[in-house]
Amino acid sequence: MTIPVDILLVEDDENLSWLLRENLQRSHYRVHAFLLAGEAIKSMSQQNYQVALIDLMLPDQNGFEVARTLKQLQPQCPFVFLTAVRQDAERYQGYETGADDYITKPF
Repeated sequence: MTIPVDILLVEDDENLSWLLRENLQRSHYRVHAFLLAGEAIKSMSQQNYQVALIDLMLPDQNGFEVARTLKQLQPQCPFVFLTAVRQDAERYQGYETGADDYITKPF
């Protein structure tokens, strides 16, 4: 019996969010996709996630805030930043926040 893996996806680009969600679902993951940080944070208090993919640049909050909230609510949940930001300072801040990886777009 396979244990389902719930993935939190926070990506404001609707096309990229759809593409990631579709590909992950084809690999039998359950993807909970959100375009806004506020919606994702609300979901974190109601659903446990095994991994999170978080965009840094969101319209209502930045991804660092989402990651900090995730670490408070679900400290065991690993997360990866997905971002177009390529600056070293942002990358270091991402790892200091507790990110397991930092993937730059396009990928």
